[in-house]
Amino acid sequence: MTAELTRRGFAKAGLATTLGLAAGATEKRAGAPDSNSSELGRDRTSEKTPMSGADVLVRQLKVHGVPFVATLCGNGLDPFYAACRQHGLRLVDVRNEQAAGYMADVVGRLTRRVGVCAASSGVAHVNALTGLTNAYFDGSPVLLLTGASESRTAGMGNFQDLDHVALARPICKLAQLVERPERIALAVHEA
Repeated sequence: MTAELTRRGFAKAGLATTLGLAAGATEKRAGAPDSNSSELGRDRTSEKTPMSGADVLVRQLKVHGVPFVATLCGNGLDPFYAACRQHGLRLVDVRNEQAAGYMADVVGRLTRRVGVCAASSGVAHVNALTGLTNAYFDGSPVLLLTGASESRTAGMGNFQDLDHVALARPICKLAQLVERPERIALAVHEA
């Protein structure tokens, strides 16, 4: 999954915690059997379940105290949604991406903690920028996660292929494309 992280505000966890998750490419998932137990007769003492980039992203959002993600499902977000369900991060389905951006703005404005919204690529990203622009002018901490098609197809006219980072940069303190899973935790911390 390629995720674009657009940010307003500050992360609240320590760098050591964030980098610790980034460096640990494999970590035991919540709900996995204890290392001394066996399941179906198999001993799992030496097994670790690899974490996907979406798992790392969701765990980092939870570490930063994100209560929910406002979103409208779309292209490139399926792994993120699956990780949210698995790790217990609430998804709030909205009718359009502008509403997701405004919901994140309101969370940031009222709690002074980062409000998070997620949108798919192309037009959905542009729609979510409306709420992000409002947050920019009012100084609310907001994180916009944008799904995208595979990075190897970027610039080839793939589904709603456009430069999301360039669109977001004028109204954000930080706008970046994260193409490698090991960079996700650090990117969330920078946000």
